[in-house]
Amino acid sequence: MAVPLTQSQIVQRIYGARASKYDESWHVQHAADFTRWASLKPGQHVLDLACGTGLVTIPAAAAVGPSGSVTGIDITAKILDVARRKVGQQQGGNITFIQHDITQLSGLGLLPTYDAITCASAIPLLRDPGLAMKHWATFLKPGGLLVVDVPTERSQIPGLVFEHVAVEVDVPLLFGRLWVKGPESLERLVLAAGLHLERSFVAKGYASANTYNKDEAGKLFDSWVAGPFSQLHPSLGTGAEKSARARTLFIGLFAGRAGLDGMVREEEGFYVVVGRKLKEFI
Repeated sequence: MAVPLTQSQIVQRIYGARASKYDESWHVQHAADFTRWASLKPGQHVLDLACGTGLVTIPAAAAVGPSGSVTGIDITAKILDVARRKVGQQQGGNITFIQHDITQLSGLGLLPTYDAITCASAIPLLRDPGLAMKHWATFLKPGGLLVVDVPTERSQIPGLVFEHVAVEVDVPLLFGRLWVKGPESLERLVLAAGLHLERSFVAKGYASANTYNKDEAGKLFDSWVAGPFSQLHPSLGTGAEKSARARTLFIGLFAGRAGLDGMVREEEGFYVVVGRKLKEFI
């Protein structure tokens, strides 16, 4: 019997496979906006968590200039290899990359001196996002900003429906976004981390929103079990009885999201929250 993968192992497997083509996605534009939302200035010091190929790290380094610095941390070696090659090509002297679990930064020698901490497109991959944010906040200097985001409930609908199905068939969810019930869900985590709510807004999606016919839900389930969702939760497709029940549940839940015309329409977007560390929270 195969030993279940840990959250960290699943993430490394997914993003290791995507590393070489990650920069061909909508994440490039998203990262450019993320850098702008952080309101970076020359001389500042930035901690970019789940930095991936450096899509936020590298422009952040340009924004803070040679008198500032950016530290990018990611758990996946292959995706950091891409980031380091990019920095080498651009001669970035104020960037440091570290391979490490972003939820456990103690022991890395980091000090509470960061003007900004960014974490783009990674909060749903964390087992306990609230606990992680409390940990991150300890590395902010007074006045420092934390910038985080999470897809809205109308984004990436098949994956969200699969999470509901997994719960129903008793497949453990190591991470996900069932906890997201509007922007206040992310706001509460930032506030619980001891930060002042600086900004909260909905950002537009960058990829084209998908439209699905509810009658194709069965085919969609089959393709996802063999593809994206098999990476996230391998045990969902194992066992004939469990798989059949999961398929039936998926078809029903997916159809329930359809409009009168039988179509399920995504509306791509992100909840973005910016929190600030005030002096009283030192």
